[in-house]
Amino acid sequence: MYTRCPGCHAEISFEPPANKEALGADYKHRIKCPACGATIGVKINQKPVTMPSTSAAANTPVAQPVPQKQQAPTQITNVYHPPMAQVQTAKDKKAAKRAAKKSGVGRNVMMMIFSLIFVALSVVGYLINKGVIKDLPEAFAWVSASRLFDGIIGWELLIKDFAEFKLIFSNSIAYIVGFLAPMILFTLSGINFIVAFISACGKKYGRAFNFIFSLLIGAAAATTLFSAYLCPVYALLLDLNTDTNVIGYLVNIVGAQYYLIFAGAAWGVLQFLFSIFFLKSLKRKPKKNNR
Repeated sequence: MYTRCPGCHAEISFEPPANKEALGADYKHRIKCPACGATIGVKINQKPVTMPSTSAAANTPVAQPVPQKQQAPTQITNVYHPPMAQVQTAKDKKAAKRAAKKSGVGRNVMMMIFSLIFVALSVVGYLINKGVIKDLPEAFAWVSASRLFDGIIGWELLIKDFAEFKLIFSNSIAYIVGFLAPMILFTLSGINFIVAFISACGKKYGRAFNFIFSLLIGAAAATTLFSAYLCPVYALLLDLNTDTNVIGYLVNIVGAQYYLIFAGAAWGVLQFLFSIFFLKSLKRKPKKNNR
């Protein structure tokens, strides 16, 4: 029989006792290891371990470990991730759009100034015609020419005595145009001033609106220059002789030193020219990098 030393693991050959069948199952036969000299006990009557046959092992089911299901990662290719500088919210885009445009405040202020001058001329002319302002100093005698720009008196007549206002339209077309020109000039200038003020608060400029209104205001201002020639009422207010041709009428204005009438007409034409210039876009031009 053979066994192996538990100490030095040397293989030991020994003869079992003659009466091994009569010995108990727990009996240990003591032998001495020839290699290391250790005494060891070996069980003699051990039941042999029978190995299953190949056919039986093949038919016996063997439990296999069930692998856990793992979700395969989804691969996403060709995805563009923009840099953080290019990721903008809707608010940022609006801010960038506003920054790319110039403010229309300056243009609106200019339109307010043009319109305010005509409104002021009309108010001063109305106060002089009503006798509220009288006995002007000699240095300010030229201010009396603002009577021709009195567009308030027409509205006063329209509100207080509509029947008499209608009689104006029974006269010639030249008379009607001469009478209504200052009234139209005052009205359009007042509307243009209000719209320009509101637009300045909103920092926007209406190019089409200001162009159309400036065209009408310029035409009304140029027509007002001839209001005294067309309408005898204004000729009496200014004490101008209109029994002459247009050239003679203009000469009489110069002779009376009513230069303010020419200035008013020129102011209206200047406003129209500025409205043409202001048709230019408010968008800022991109800066060129000179490298």
